[in-house]
Amino acid sequence: MDAFLSIFINNILPAFLVVGAGVMLGKWLHVDKHSISRMALYILTPA
Repeated sequence: MDAFLSIFINNILPAFLVVGAGVMLGKWLHVDKHSISRMALYILTPA
């Protein structure tokens, strides 16, 4: 059980937190999804 909890806290929980923050900010700020995805593509392409 300790291994499952460690995997959940270190790997799965941060991904859910980022997704949840994105959903909340999208509802509150009403940003353009096309411009955000294009910016992410340009920034993450070299990686």
